[in-house]
Amino acid sequence: MSDLILSFNVVLPLVLMMALGYGLKVTGYLDKSTLKKMNSIIFKFLLPCSIFYNVYISEIDTILNPRFIRFCLISVISIFIVSSVVVCFLEKTFTKRGALIQGIFRSNFLIYGLPVSTALFGDEAASLTSITIAIIVPVFNFLAVIVLEYFRGGKPDLKKIIKNIITNPLIVGSVIGLLFLLFKFKLPAAFETAIKDVGKTATPLALILLGATIDLQVVKDNIRELVIGITGKLIIAPVLVILAAILLGFSPIELSVLIAAFASPTAVSSMTMAQEMDSDYELAAQIVMFTTILSVFTVFFFIFALKSLNYF
Repeated sequence: MSDLILSFNVVLPLVLMMALGYGLKVTGYLDKSTLKKMNSIIFKFLLPCSIFYNVYISEIDTILNPRFIRFCLISVISIFIVSSVVVCFLEKTFTKRGALIQGIFRSNFLIYGLPVSTALFGDEAASLTSITIAIIVPVFNFLAVIVLEYFRGGKPDLKKIIKNIITNPLIVGSVIGLLFLLFKFKLPAAFETAIKDVGKTATPLALILLGATIDLQVVKDNIRELVIGITGKLIIAPVLVILAAILLGFSPIELSVLIAAFASPTAVSSMTMAQEMDSDYELAAQIVMFTTILSVFTVFFFIFALKSLNYF
């Protein structure tokens, strides 16, 4: 029961913020023009600040776990490659391809990471989770930019794709954060606090706008794509990663971080990125919404299963 309560405590606030956004749209407080402008602000300013700060505050020298980090990176890249191949085989529309692939491989680790792992193992898991977030989240962002840029539609322009990847705000935030971390640059306290506070607004605001983007009428047109995205994100990908980790003998704490990284729902920012990069943002929003709601049961299942099998 405690595991189910944990899952609800992590997921329910996200669902409530989405419900608020949907209510604001229905009552006329948020229209399409406002949503587009707010999404642009989140994408270009708020999310980069959030990503920069989370990388910037990590303690890379003391908690780096090369074997575990290597496994996480291989897992992310493998899921990205496999999902790209499968989605391209099953889906012919370019804009839907980008949204689907991103929806399967990109997780909400930034939000789920610490609540899930620390609820299971306390502060002992916090350090490993923090550095994993600092390394994995930029990789999620980088791969998302690549796939969304490639599937914008039309004939791919390699030079334009490379330029857009390099100048993408999320990539810029990640790279600057890593440079500050690696070279131990420290910001003045006032700037650090300002960036931290600005970054904190990104996820709640993105969730509210996500709820306002949901069009329940359009959901019927995306049933097939939603089944593919939800199954890949919440079941197939985490099962494969966790089974591989068990076979390789990773510790209970490492397994808890992997659950947070790979069993969590699709990243909230994926909808914002999809809209900014001409992908099917309605499908992206629906994937985020349904994986977020259903993850309360799948995260509980993974925690319960590993505890029952004495891996925790």
